[in-house]
Amino acid sequence: MKRLVPYILLALTGLNVCILSAQAASGNEKYMYLGVLNGQVKDNSVVKVRRTLPEPVLFRSDKNDGLPERIVIRNAEGRTSSGGSHWVTLRETTVQKNAAAKVTIKMSLIVDGKKMPIVSSQRGQDLVIEVAGASDTIEIRTDEPVELEVPANYRGNIKMEVQIEGENIA
Repeated sequence: MKRLVPYILLALTGLNVCILSAQAASGNEKYMYLGVLNGQVKDNSVVKVRRTLPEPVLFRSDKNDGLPERIVIRNAEGRTSSGGSHWVTLRETTVQKNAAAKVTIKMSLIVDGKKMPIVSSQRGQDLVIEVAGASDTIEIRTDEPVELEVPANYRGNIKMEVQIEGENIA
């Protein structure tokens, strides 16, 4: 009699992730298709997936578009990271009844070609990043893989929307 050894299949077949980045002044949208993803089961309840985005620039504004004084990331929470970067977490609750998918992105603020420390505050459900002293360009970018967490028993497509907008005070 053969002894069956339980294995956990770490593949989430058919899991598609689409990250949308809405850009401030010009109203551009980017769709980043990450394809079928495989991950590791964590605490027997969620699957963690790490994937590098095909386009690291999530937001870009230059003097021709009008430089914003603030950058607002909708429905996001932030916490500081080393080197002046920021971990930004977004949740998608429509995945399952009592469980949510979440994506965590390490973001950096680039002002006029130089990396600047991110100074942020929470405004309701939105994360607000203050931008000071920009004269030419502002970028929000990620140079590390994003981390997606989904319920372990979920199968299907996921569309995560990352909405980043520029805002002026006046």
